[in-house]
Amino acid sequence: MRTTRRRAAYLEAIYRLQEESGTARTCELALRMGVSAPSVTEVVRRLRKEGLVIYQPYRGVRLTDEGRRLALGQIGKHRLAEQLLFGVLRIDWTRVHEEALRLQCGISDEVVGPLEKALGYPRRCPHGNPIPTKCEGIVEEESESLTSIGAGESGVVVKLTNETPEVLERLAKMDVKPGATIWVREVRPQGQVVVVTGDGKVHMLPWEAARTVKVRRVRPGSGSGNR
Repeated sequence: MRTTRRRAAYLEAIYRLQEESGTARTCELALRMGVSAPSVTEVVRRLRKEGLVIYQPYRGVRLTDEGRRLALGQIGKHRLAEQLLFGVLRIDWTRVHEEALRLQCGISDEVVGPLEKALGYPRRCPHGNPIPTKCEGIVEEESESLTSIGAGESGVVVKLTNETPEVLERLAKMDVKPGATIWVREVRPQGQVVVVTGDGKVHMLPWEAARTVKVRRVRPGSGSGNR
């Protein structure tokens, strides 16, 4: 089945939302895609007819086995394209996502292997998200949302699951990136913000953005992240 850029983008977005919360609600999908809810519903119904998603109004969207297979294939090409743009062409890591969306549909299955080899078989994209294996599996490093870290605790950033340029640029300015240690100074009620420190500075991080920052909790006494 030929995968258009639009179909690939939707399958990826559904996969990401499903991984985050178990299902992709159409309102969340609309926000992630930057389109109206009716537009999302139209595309989702088309994907359902193609056997790629299970859609129940008011209950959200889930990928079928075939939808997941196609999504992982596209995610692999997408993240390899991001590594190409970042590691070879030196494009800023906050800007590679949109460019990779344009490139990935032009990467044939036959090119994936040679591209992986040329890039040194990378395991993750510049945002820390794992690149699917040849058998279409995906190995996720154990992590949890930054919003689950309590005040006075710290964590090392594993990956950033929202790759839109606006969000990544905001996180980059706070030095919130894969490998960075974040200390949570204060947690405010959900719907407001999480206050964290990045690179020794205090920042106000919106709850929705913090929810997509996945960290590996630093245990007390480990010698990292305590202030």
